[in-house]
Amino acid sequence: MRTNITLMVATATLAGTVANPVLAAEVIERNHFKGHAASVVFTNSVPITCADGSSGTLDTLIGLNGAEIVTHSQALPNDQSNVLSVVVIRTDSCAGGLEVLSGSLENGFSFQSLVGASLAGEVTLIDGFGEPAGTLAVDLELEASGAIDTERTITHTELETPEGPISLFQRFAGRSRTADATGTLALDGTTLVGNLVDGFLLDVKAGTTAIQH
Repeated sequence: MRTNITLMVATATLAGTVANPVLAAEVIERNHFKGHAASVVFTNSVPITCADGSSGTLDTLIGLNGAEIVTHSQALPNDQSNVLSVVVIRTDSCAGGLEVLSGSLENGFSFQSLVGASLAGEVTLIDGFGEPAGTLAVDLELEASGAIDTERTITHTELETPEGPISLFQRFAGRSRTADATGTLALDGTTLVGNLVDGFLLDVKAGTTAIQH
């Protein structure tokens, strides 16, 4: 009698698994990340005298972005990063030249929810050939000034693979708002005078889940 009962239970369990494919599904990948970011653009234009005596301008545009990201993955170790990145573009209307410099600094970003952020530190710059090209000292504060914009999306995609169908679920939730920036920038020790525009704050969460059927 005990053997019959065991067999009946095993048969019922197997039948339930076959009848309900969800029970047979396996999560083969799950990852998600959350992050914060802030960005701002600096512009200035300085009058200069060209070699032929005519008037020209030396224009500088600097893009600054701070980002802190924490990533969790089923397959890989958790990862966390905090980076301040800058791009410096200078144009000389007299010579017609274009100079592009870039650099990054770890732990140069601080975020206070969607209220404000700080970008601070001395960033070593390199040119397009990877050679040292000076420094940019950053000391900026961003303060939220606009309304909060919210975006949420969830997508579901079915994929056919040799191992069987895979359901891919992707989700995204982001909040952002504009911000006003104040502070100083010094390029190779010289304080820059210009405008800080297009301040922006961002808070985001996203993730992907893959289910093998």
